[in-house]
Amino acid sequence: MARRTKKELEDLKSWAKSEFLNNGIDVKAISKKIGVTEKTIGKWRSEEKWDKLRAATVISKPEQLAMIYDQINELNTHIRKKPEGSRYANSKEADALKKLTAAAKDLEGELGLSEIINVSIPILRFIKKINYEHSQIMQGYFDAFIRDKMNG
Repeated sequence: MARRTKKELEDLKSWAKSEFLNNGIDVKAISKKIGVTEKTIGKWRSEEKWDKLRAATVISKPEQLAMIYDQINELNTHIRKKPEGSRYANSKEADALKKLTAAAKDLEGELGLSEIINVSIPILRFIKKINYEHSQIMQGYFDAFIRDKMNG
Protein backbone atom coordinates (compact mmCIF):
# COMPACT_ATOMS: atom_id res chain seq x y z
CA MET A 1 0.00 0.00 0.00
CA ALA A 2 1.32 3.44 -0.92
CA ARG A 3 2.22 5.88 1.83
CA ARG A 4 -0.35 8.55 2.46
CA THR A 5 0.51 12.20 2.04
CA LYS A 6 0.48 14.53 5.02
CA LYS A 7 -2.71 16.13 3.67
CA GLU A 8 -4.40 12.74 3.30
CA LEU A 9 -3.47 11.82 6.87
CA GLU A 10 -4.76 15.15 8.19
CA ASP A 11 -8.03 14.62 6.32
CA LEU A 12 -8.37 11.11 7.78
CA LYS A 13 -7.56 12.42 11.25
CA SER A 14 -10.18 15.12 10.89
CA TRP A 15 -12.74 12.58 9.73
CA ALA A 16 -11.88 10.20 12.58
CA LYS A 17 -12.12 13.01 15.11
CA SER A 18 -15.50 14.05 13.78
CA GLU A 19 -16.79 10.48 13.99
CA PHE A 20 -15.51 10.17 17.56
CA LEU A 21 -16.83 13.51 18.80
CA ASN A 22 -20.03 13.99 16.85
CA ASN A 23 -21.25 10.45 16.31
CA GLY A 24 -19.83 8.72 19.39
CA ILE A 25 -18.21 5.98 17.31
CA ASP A 26 -15.52 3.95 19.07
CA VAL A 27 -11.92 3.56 17.90
CA LYS A 28 -12.41 0.08 16.43
CA ALA A 29 -15.40 1.16 14.32
CA ILE A 30 -13.64 4.34 13.19
CA SER A 31 -10.60 2.27 12.19
CA LYS A 32 -12.73 0.04 9.97
CA LYS A 33 -14.71 2.93 8.54
CA ILE A 34 -11.80 5.13 7.45
CA GLY A 35 -9.10 2.50 6.89
CA VAL A 36 -6.56 3.53 9.53
CA THR A 37 -5.20 1.23 12.22
CA GLU A 38 -6.68 1.31 15.70
CA LYS A 39 -3.21 2.17 17.00
CA THR A 40 -3.08 5.29 14.82
CA ILE A 41 -6.58 6.37 15.85
CA GLY A 42 -5.60 5.80 19.50
CA LYS A 43 -2.49 7.93 19.03
CA TRP A 44 -4.52 10.78 17.50
CA ARG A 45 -7.10 10.44 20.26
CA SER A 46 -4.43 10.72 22.93
CA GLU A 47 -2.36 13.50 21.30
CA GLU A 48 -5.31 15.75 20.63
CA LYS A 49 -7.22 14.89 23.83
CA TRP A 50 -10.39 13.79 22.07
CA ASP A 51 -11.82 12.44 25.33
CA LYS A 52 -11.60 15.89 26.91
CA LEU A 53 -13.26 17.41 23.87
CA ARG A 54 -16.03 14.81 23.97
CA ALA A 55 -16.60 15.50 27.65
CA ALA A 56 -16.70 19.23 26.98
CA THR A 57 -19.42 18.73 24.38
CA VAL A 58 -21.46 16.47 26.63
CA ILE A 59 -21.78 18.91 29.51
CA SER A 60 -22.40 22.48 28.47
CA LYS A 61 -20.98 25.44 30.34
CA PRO A 62 -24.35 26.40 31.86
CA GLU A 63 -24.84 22.81 33.04
CA GLN A 64 -21.36 22.75 34.57
CA LEU A 65 -22.04 26.05 36.33
CA ALA A 66 -25.37 24.79 37.65
CA MET A 67 -23.68 21.69 39.08
CA ILE A 68 -21.01 23.80 40.77
CA TYR A 69 -23.62 26.16 42.25
CA ASP A 70 -25.62 23.14 43.48
CA GLN A 71 -22.50 21.83 45.22
CA ILE A 72 -21.81 25.22 46.82
CA ASN A 73 -25.43 25.44 47.95
CA GLU A 74 -25.38 21.91 49.40
CA LEU A 75 -22.17 22.61 51.28
CA ASN A 76 -23.57 25.87 52.69
CA THR A 77 -26.78 24.08 53.71
CA HIS A 78 -24.70 21.44 55.51
CA ILE A 79 -22.81 24.17 57.38
CA ARG A 80 -26.05 25.99 58.32
CA LYS A 81 -27.44 22.76 59.82
CA LYS A 82 -24.60 22.50 62.31
CA PRO A 83 -25.39 23.33 65.96
CA GLU A 84 -25.50 27.00 66.85
CA GLY A 85 -22.03 28.28 67.61
CA SER A 86 -20.49 25.73 65.18
CA ARG A 87 -21.96 27.09 61.94
CA TYR A 88 -18.70 27.71 60.16
CA ALA A 89 -16.74 25.79 57.58
CA ASN A 90 -14.00 23.49 58.78
CA SER A 91 -10.74 23.52 56.81
CA LYS A 92 -11.90 20.89 54.29
CA GLU A 93 -15.22 22.63 53.74
CA ALA A 94 -13.56 26.03 53.40
CA ASP A 95 -11.10 24.60 50.88
CA ALA A 96 -13.93 23.00 48.89
CA LEU A 97 -15.90 26.27 48.89
CA LYS A 98 -12.85 28.18 47.72
CA LYS A 99 -12.17 25.72 44.88
CA LEU A 100 -15.81 25.54 43.79
CA THR A 101 -16.09 29.34 43.79
CA ALA A 102 -12.91 29.63 41.71
CA ALA A 103 -14.20 27.01 39.26
CA ALA A 104 -17.49 28.90 38.89
CA LYS A 105 -15.64 32.17 38.32
CA ASP A 106 -13.45 30.55 35.65
CA LEU A 107 -16.48 29.12 33.85
CA GLU A 108 -18.32 32.41 33.95
CA GLY A 109 -15.32 34.38 32.76
CA GLU A 110 -14.40 32.72 29.52
CA LEU A 111 -15.87 30.92 26.58
CA GLY A 112 -15.75 27.20 27.32
CA LEU A 113 -14.67 24.46 24.97
CA SER A 114 -18.20 23.12 24.75
CA GLU A 115 -19.47 26.47 23.44
CA ILE A 116 -16.63 26.68 20.93
CA ILE A 117 -17.31 23.17 19.67
CA ASN A 118 -21.09 23.57 19.73
CA VAL A 119 -20.80 26.71 17.60
CA SER A 120 -18.07 25.44 15.27
CA ILE A 121 -19.88 22.25 14.22
CA PRO A 122 -22.93 23.92 12.63
CA ILE A 123 -20.73 26.58 11.06
CA LEU A 124 -18.52 23.91 9.50
CA ARG A 125 -21.57 21.98 8.27
CA PHE A 126 -22.93 25.14 6.67
CA ILE A 127 -19.61 25.96 4.97
CA LYS A 128 -19.28 22.33 3.84
CA LYS A 129 -22.55 22.65 1.87
CA ILE A 130 -21.17 25.67 0.07
CA ASN A 131 -17.51 24.71 -0.34
CA TYR A 132 -16.05 21.45 0.98
CA GLU A 133 -12.41 22.57 0.65
CA HIS A 134 -13.07 25.76 2.61
CA SER A 135 -14.80 23.74 5.33
CA GLN A 136 -11.68 21.58 5.66
CA ILE A 137 -9.50 24.68 5.98
CA MET A 138 -11.86 26.14 8.58
CA GLN A 139 -11.92 22.85 10.50
CA GLY A 140 -8.13 23.09 10.71
CA TYR A 141 -8.44 26.58 12.19
CA PHE A 142 -11.11 25.48 14.68
CA ASP A 143 -9.01 22.46 15.68
CA ALA A 144 -5.95 24.65 16.23
CA PHE A 145 -7.99 27.15 18.24
CA ILE A 146 -9.50 24.41 20.42
CA ARG A 147 -6.06 22.83 20.93
CA ASP A 148 -4.73 26.22 21.98
CA LYS A 149 -7.61 26.68 24.47
CA MET A 150 -6.98 23.20 25.91
CA ASN A 151 -3.28 23.87 26.39
CA GLY A 152 -4.18 27.21 27.68
